[in-house]
Amino acid sequence: MTNDHKPIEKLYTRMIDSRDGYNDALDSVSDGFLRTIMTELRNERAEFAQTLRSVFASKDINLDEDGSLLASAHRMFVNLRDTLSEGDDAVLAEIRRGEQSLRDLYEDAMKAVDTDAEWSFLTHQRDRIDQGIARLDHKRAA
Repeated sequence: MTNDHKPIEKLYTRMIDSRDGYNDALDSVSDGFLRTIMTELRNERAEFAQTLRSVFASKDINLDEDGSLLASAHRMFVNLRDTLSEGDDAVLAEIRRGEQSLRDLYEDAMKAVDTDAEWSFLTHQRDRIDQGIARLDHKRAA
């Protein structure tokens, strides 16, 4: 692995933002399917973040536990909350957009670590995000 941990640190920060955003948005959701998917995604983000945090801790690299105040991440979750009044399809579209953005960060992180076996779990996490995206697409098409 290169000494440039920035793509993985960015992924971790977005993971925390995602977890917190889903948690905040849940306060405004009453639809059963949306509550279920957002709860599952929030829990999955917490799990993924813990795995990333563990690997960084083993390398004595400290991470910001509070996420970020990045405008783009903040906008993503403000958009999600704003779409709650627009109906399920709009909410699903916004969740999917956020998940695709997170998936793109996985691609960047995986390029940064290339073939380092210690980071092979990133592929599994990315694949789970792909499964979630497919589930959202299926629900939107139904």
